[in-house]
Amino acid sequence: IAAGSALDYERLRHLGVPPARLHLTGNLKIDRLLQGRDPEALPNLAARLNLPGPPVFLAASTHPGEEEVVLEAYEQLRAPYPALVLLLAPRHPERAPELARMLQDRALPFHLFSRLKAGRETRGHPVVIIDTIGDLFTLYGLADAAFVGGSLVPHGGQNILEPAAWGRVPLYGPHLHNFRWAYAILEEAGAGIMVHDAPSLYAAVRRLLDDPQTAASLGAQAQAALSRHQGAARRQAEL
Repeated sequence: IAAGSALDYERLRHLGVPPARLHLTGNLKIDRLLQGRDPEALPNLAARLNLPGPPVFLAASTHPGEEEVVLEAYEQLRAPYPALVLLLAPRHPERAPELARMLQDRALPFHLFSRLKAGRETRGHPVVIIDTIGDLFTLYGLADAAFVGGSLVPHGGQNILEPAAWGRVPLYGPHLHNFRWAYAILEEAGAGIMVHDAPSLYAAVRRLLDDPQTAASLGAQAQAALSRHQGAARRQAEL
């Protein structure tokens, strides 16, 4: 048995798995993240989004109940950062019409990324709904601040290590029971920021935007933490 985390290892040991059959190999997702980056794709995405220039706040893999928190924090952030671009990426892209209505109710002009990507529009509005599949991971490489959803509501989290792979400090809520192994990696490195509501999300993003040096330092710590946990694929192959 190849355990993906120390917590899994201990649970399996307590269940009575013979020690000779139990091995702590680590999680394959870490190898995939670090090897899956494509920096050469960033210029094209930036062009489609009419960047660089304004700072970018990415709210990724959001679930119902989280977008309201993100939008409340974003509206506050626009006071000190009026040009701030919000990339709003729901976990399920088919929720794009629901998010569009939410933005209309708040009088926030927006684009659908599918139209920008196809060259049918040029970004001029402050918000972009990411309604495509396969672009989110690379978009982390354009973000100045990145929140990972599924964590402000009791969903269990999404992969909070994806921004870390790009050298971005991950922001996330407290509901991470499906990603405790990832949280342990970031907590050990002191390279993640937990938020609980709109005020704390505002404060965390504001801190990163106000102090790019701190943001870069924390992002580098997060990326280095991933690097220390590489090798699961090799260890499992050898096993």
